[in-house]
Amino acid sequence: MIPLESSSFVKVLAVDARPVLLRGIVDVVDSLEPFLKVVETATCYDRALQIADQLRPGAVVLGCIDDPIAPAEAIAHFARHCGARVLLVTDARSGDTLSADGAFHAGAVAAVPLDAPVDRFLCTLLQAVRSPMACGARAGAAAMADAGAGGEPRLDEPGAQPGPRTRISNGDPAGRPVAALRLTRREMDVIQVIVAHPEAKYLAVGALLNVSEHTVHNHLTSIYQKLNVVNRTDLLHYALKNRLV
Repeated sequence: MIPLESSSFVKVLAVDARPVLLRGIVDVVDSLEPFLKVVETATCYDRALQIADQLRPGAVVLGCIDDPIAPAEAIAHFARHCGARVLLVTDARSGDTLSADGAFHAGAVAAVPLDAPVDRFLCTLLQAVRSPMACGARAGAAAMADAGAGGEPRLDEPGAQPGPRTRISNGDPAGRPVAALRLTRREMDVIQVIVAHPEAKYLAVGALLNVSEHTVHNHLTSIYQKLNVVNRTDLLHYALKNRLV
């Protein structure tokens, strides 16, 4: 991979010794270009620490791997010496030696289980990158609680991807697509709630917006038509990709 010295996106370093997982992380993170991009990968902590010292990534997506350097030690270096926000990918099936609480204590801002759906992984990563370091534990706890929803692609599945992208030309100086300019203020409010609470049911979304469940359904139907998306996973990816929130 080619180091990029100056850019407007957040540089991400992906670290894991498992080829399928590492490829999945790269594909999913890069789906959020131009906001996030994996600029380098590493299969061991020693190499990852060297890369981080050189490139100073804004975020590190880290798996617990069998390595002479302890995961907590690596996290502490990334967070305290490189200023990176660390997202730990945990895997209970492999007997990871570092818990989510241990990762937070070492300096990680979020943790997400390997079997979490891709859209929740993306949402946790975006929240981790955007939030103050102190808010990371809440983001990680939410992702851990929401993991395991059936039927959605996961990071450890070959070719895992979020919903299909809708490529539309920019329509204003802020970079919003033309289709997004047709959204009403209330529809934008609905999108903001969906991004912040991707697992929320219509009733919960309505409660947060002070409207009925039926009204939320109507707003989402209109949003889907205007943005040419087919479901909430597509909408979440579209909103993050095009910076609607």
